[in-house]
Amino acid sequence: KGGENTFTWKYTAPHSTSQWHYYITKKGWNPNKPLTRADFEPIGTVKHDGSKASNNLSHKINVPTDRSGYHVILAVWDVA
Repeated sequence: KGGENTFTWKYTAPHSTSQWHYYITKKGWNPNKPLTRADFEPIGTVKHDGSKASNNLSHKINVPTDRSGYHVILAVWDVA
């Protein structure tokens, strides 16, 4: 749903972390075709200090409210 959403990470092996990126599929994407990078747009980035990220870590990300129908949210964890 649109608005503020909480995303929780549960790691099996914590690593030094620089940041996390969050993306959502663009309006008009075709769910019947394989996803490509061009299908996504950024919706948030959370920076980290390079230390090991704690397990059970949560981020609050604002998901666009101008979407309808099925969309994919992609979260990317950048290890340092």
